[in-house]
Amino acid sequence: MSDIKLGSLNINGARGDAKRASLFTLLGNKSLNVTFLQETHSTAENESDWRREWGGEGFFSHKRSNSGGVAILFARGFTPFSCTVDEVIPGHLLKINAEFEKVKICFINIYAPSVGAERLLFFEKLKHTLSTCDNGEYLFLGGDFNCTENPVLDRNHQEPHAASKSALIRLTETFELCDVWRHFHPGQRQYTWVHSRDNLLSLARLDRVYVFNHHINCVLAL
Repeated sequence: MSDIKLGSLNINGARGDAKRASLFTLLGNKSLNVTFLQETHSTAENESDWRREWGGEGFFSHKRSNSGGVAILFARGFTPFSCTVDEVIPGHLLKINAEFEKVKICFINIYAPSVGAERLLFFEKLKHTLSTCDNGEYLFLGGDFNCTENPVLDRNHQEPHAASKSALIRLTETFELCDVWRHFHPGQRQYTWVHSRDNLLSLARLDRVYVFNHHINCVLAL
């Protein structure tokens, strides 16, 4: 099987035709085979527009037109031979078990809630979902986790919800997951989220991709 190039992006809404066109041009330029999207703000009514404009295979889980929504997009020419789709939490947690040339891969795309208490409940649901995965198969768990494991390297300030950090760490330890980018960049600081308020700049690496520890040697992080 050839290499798979996977990316994840929180797009903060793409209901407009122009923004979707820019998004699909970007993904094409990146030559991604599989893309995890969060905060699509897609709906059942405009899902056909997404599919037509994308051109490849796409699987969606909607929430509302102004919040949530996740999608897993397969590039044209990279369609699974077979797959099963599980919309675990609408607009927040989408799981696909796919088979490519006899290689089985589990893709899980998440958009964790921004409210701490809701995030803890979400992680419990994610824990149950991960328990259904076969660790002999390949796993790609990615998306916007809305919290960090390491506030020293992944934030320029303290993690605002310590319970979420602890829950995420327990999750990664229980299922022996490896943060791909951090594995290859152990001491580097890079942020995927920026917020400015009252002349204070908050930075955090909220977006990540995990794989099973025993598969990390098959992965390269850019």
